[in-house]
This record gives sequence, structure tokens and C-alpha cells, in this order.
Amino acid sequence: YILDNQSSDAERIIKKKIKNNETLLQFLRVAIKDSSVQQKNLAVLQDLIRRKYSLVDATFGDSLKFNATTVQQKKASLLAGKYLMKAISQKVDEMQDIETKLLVQRRSDFLYSEKQTPVYFYIVSLFSLGILGFAFFRIYRDFGMQVLANRKLKIAIETSELAEKVGNYGVWTFNRKTKECVFSNNLLNILNINLTV
Repeated sequence: YILDNQSSDAERIIKKKIKNNETLLQFLRVAIKDSSVQQKNLAVLQDLIRRKYSLVDATFGDSLKFNATTVQQKKASLLAGKYLMKAISQKVDEMQDIETKLLVQRRSDFLYSEKQTPVYFYIVSLFSLGILGFAFFRIYRDFGMQVLANRKLKIAIETSELAEKVGNYGVWTFNRKTKECVFSNNLLNILNINLTV
């Protein structure tokens, strides 16, 4: 557009390109906020782009026609623009190479953590199994102690009943809350009370 001196759409296209570049630069700022090296590279890239816009403005101005008067000035301006574009392209390539290396590193870290996940899972499973086994052991031990206590209680009750029969005495208990009186079987026999349920 500029070289053909047809500036009718050129101004609109250039403004659109500038806006597009600003949007892309903003996206890059957000994407590389954690990398100080990339932030420095972005600052250099922004400076190169600003210099390119300044060169275009100085060469063509607002009318989008060559402000440079001689052919030599036009060639020098276009050549400077070419070198700036090459520098911009190199900086973009450099930033892309850094991002590629970071991607490879992140992928490696991810694969390492992915490999370690089953190990962690097995460790947690074994730990859980150990806790479960310990809990089962404690429950089994408590159950065994309860069975033993029940046997001893049964023996004590049977011994008490036998002692009542041999000693010819009986036992009774009174619950003050419920006002219930409970008699032993031998006391009922001594009193000649026959209770059939």
C-alpha cells in the first residue's frame, strides 16, 4: 500500500496491526509473568517494535507517502526497517527457543511426578493397610479380652450359685431408681416361691 502510494486502506490496516500487536504483547506479558528472563526479552522486543514504528513514522509520516526526499534516504530507511524486522524476528525466535526449553523441562517434571504417583499410592496403601491391620488386631484383642471376662463372670456366677445352695442362703438386690427387687434362684427356693415364666 505504501510503496504504491495507495493509502486509502493502509491507515486502517496499520492501526489494526498496531492494536493486534498490543493485544499479543499483553497476552505475552501475562503468559511469561513467572520468567524474569522472558520478561527482559519482552522488554527488548517491545523496544524493537517501538523503534520500528518510529522508523515508519519518520519515513512515511501521517500521509503514508515517503518523507525521505532522495532515493538514497529511501533506501537507507527501508534497509534500517529490514534490519529492525530481522532483529524482531531473532528476538521472537530466541523467546520461542526459551519457551520450548521450558516446555521440555515442564514435561520432564510432569513425567517424573507421573512416575512417582504410583509409588506414593502404594506407600499410602501400605500405610493404610498397616493401620487397618493394627485396628483389626486391637479389636480382636479387645474381643478376646471380653470373651475371657465373660467366661470369668460366668464361672463367678456359677460358683456363687453353688455356694448359695451349699450354704443354704440367698441373695437379693434392690434398685432404688426403678424400685425393683431381684432375688437369686436359691433365695426363691428357700422361701418356697416357685416362679414360672
